[in-house]
Amino acid sequence: MREGWAWTGYRKAGRTLEVDEEGDRAEVRIEYASPDGGTSGVYEATVERSGSVMTLANSGADPLNEAKQYRVSRLEKVS
Repeated sequence: MREGWAWTGYRKAGRTLEVDEEGDRAEVRIEYASPDGGTSGVYEATVERSGSVMTLANSGADPLNEAKQYRVSRLEKVS
């Protein structure tokens, strides 16, 4: 939303900066650039586990499995 529809066409690269011991929280960095190089930037975010849902691993008769759910709790544009 912050970058508009053009964001969908940008090149993006992400990496994990830090993960807590339980694996329930991570600090991540996302770098992006428009195809012509005219627009670029960096975001850093905190991603936290926010619960779980039951879901199918495959369509069909497979049993339901628990899948962790995550949310972005902090998103900052950095220079």
